[in-house]
Amino acid sequence: MRRLCLLVWLCFSTLVGKEASLKREYATSCQEFTFSLYERLKEPEKNLLFSPYSIFTCISMAYAGANGKTATEIEKALSITTERGYFFQIAETTNNELLKKVHIANGFWADRDTFFLSAFRHLIEKNYQAQVESLDFQNRERSTSIINEWTRNQTKGKIETILAPDDINTSTRLVLTNAIYFQDNWKQPFDPKLNREVLFKKSSSKSVFIPMMHMTQDCSYYEDELLQLILLPLQEKNMAALFFLPKTDSFLDKLVNQTALNSYLDQIENKSIAITLPKFSLKQRFYLKETLISLGMKEAFSDHANFSLANGMRDLFIDRVVHEALFTIDERGLLAAGSTASSLGLTSVPEQSSSTSFLADHPFIFMLVDLENRIPLFIGKVHNPS
Repeated sequence: MRRLCLLVWLCFSTLVGKEASLKREYATSCQEFTFSLYERLKEPEKNLLFSPYSIFTCISMAYAGANGKTATEIEKALSITTERGYFFQIAETTNNELLKKVHIANGFWADRDTFFLSAFRHLIEKNYQAQVESLDFQNRERSTSIINEWTRNQTKGKIETILAPDDINTSTRLVLTNAIYFQDNWKQPFDPKLNREVLFKKSSSKSVFIPMMHMTQDCSYYEDELLQLILLPLQEKNMAALFFLPKTDSFLDKLVNQTALNSYLDQIENKSIAITLPKFSLKQRFYLKETLISLGMKEAFSDHANFSLANGMRDLFIDRVVHEALFTIDERGLLAAGSTASSLGLTSVPEQSSSTSFLADHPFIFMLVDLENRIPLFIGKVHNPS
């Protein structure tokens, strides 16, 4: 009896260890994809905002139907190193954990006259908790309206139209969508009475006065010769906003990568910080076909695409990937919303105190991060908060 108990414990321990390892791999893939996209979407002296997790999830659903070289290229683009069978298993586990904190919804919109393999539909429905619907894509206006209404509802009206009328055409056979919405208050809100106008240096030659929030609080902090980093916790457990402030503007886009992010988070310490941050609201929309091709995902957008695990044939390709995101920060907290659709078709400065000063009066990078898994849900940079 004693030996049986020992064997059961060893097996259980092995399973727990395997899941933890898979979760780390999944988080690493999300992180590497985040910074690969950031590198390609950033532009000099321009604001930037996107939800890497929304895009990652949507392309992952397409990956479920991919085979051969098409699947291999998607793995490269998404930085997937996990064995395929385990990947979808851990995607489900991670999504379920995030759903306790963040509103995430997925949609599977299939052409009513097109056959899809039951195994593919089941995987999308089970592992991604996707809403599965049939639409008449010959009626473009009606189909677009239904998907846009779904997006609007899932983001509480913040993303009104993910699809334009010409994003669906007569060759469209499947649209995969993801929506993510999060709104929460800071653990310690800013006092509006402390707000003041501060000169924000957009570039070396351009500045603008903008309203800035201010407070002094104990928070997680990191500093080195290149940057200052603060972590502002939200009321939702393990959710936080990170702000990366370069000491020299030329280092702005060199501050964060997958290795650096984990290193910073490992070294943060609690410290009294005098924080001065601008209120801002960003909204941005991207068509990501060329960006994903530059990441190595070429065949999926071509006539040679192999999505045979979706319908048993090789007559599907990804027509376009559309993404839109919104991010707002004020005294009370933050609001973030994002949506991605992928269609498959036929072929003045506050007074100083004894606290360390974090004065965001020049361009900076920000993230909304799930600290439990270290997954960036949103990332952006502010060059002009006005």
